[in-house]
Amino acid sequence: MIDPICLWKPRCLDIRGFFSIMLQLQQCCTTNHVIITRNHTMEGYDSLDLRKSVYTLCSEHPELVDTLAELGFTEIVKPVMRTTVGKVMTIPKGAAMRSMDLAAIIEVLESRGYRIENDPREEKK
Repeated sequence: MIDPICLWKPRCLDIRGFFSIMLQLQQCCTTNHVIITRNHTMEGYDSLDLRKSVYTLCSEHPELVDTLAELGFTEIVKPVMRTTVGKVMTIPKGAAMRSMDLAAIIEVLESRGYRIENDPREEKK
């Protein structure tokens, strides 16, 4: 059986790494075993600095747009809102404006594989 394949950060792969993964996936699929796991080491996680603007975070992590929209930041899907208001808005500010629980938002982001930096909850302690 083949080792689990880490596709957690595919955008970091060079072309040889990409073809290696594709070959391993093909081998798995021929035996009806497709195993895809996340890299659960801390260096494998994408980090989100909560002091950065929403615009910056979404530029660095485009998949974050959908996650934030699911969490209730529905205006984030509009490119105009991201490039205007998003440049001055942070996730903690947005949560406060919408009376949302920041701890719950951070918990969801961590469950999606993000490592949170500059967590305002830790600064209050």
